[in-house]
Amino acid sequence: MFEPARFTRLIAWLAVAVAFFSASQDVVLDAYRREILADEELGMGNAIHVQACSTGRRLPVYSVRASCRTWKIQDQCLRMEFQKLVF
Repeated sequence: MFEPARFTRLIAWLAVAVAFFSASQDVVLDAYRREILADEELGMGNAIHVQACSTGRRLPVYSVRASCRTWKIQDQCLRMEFQKLVF
C-alpha cells in the first residue's frame, strides 16, 4: 500500500511538476490564441476561452447532481465530492 508519509519529497516534486506543466500549458494556449486570432477577434476569443474553462470546472458537479435521485441524496453526493477535493 502507498504511504504518503514515506514519499513526501516525491509528492512535492510531482506537485511542482504539475504546477509547472499547468502554467506552461496556459502560456502556450494564450500565445496560440493570440497568434491565430485577429486583433478585432481577440476579445471574443478570450471570452470564449474563459467560459470554456468555467464550464469545464463546473461540469463534474453538474454530473454528480444529475446522477442523484432526490435532493437529500444529491446533497450527500455533493458533500462527498467536495470533501474529496478539499481533503
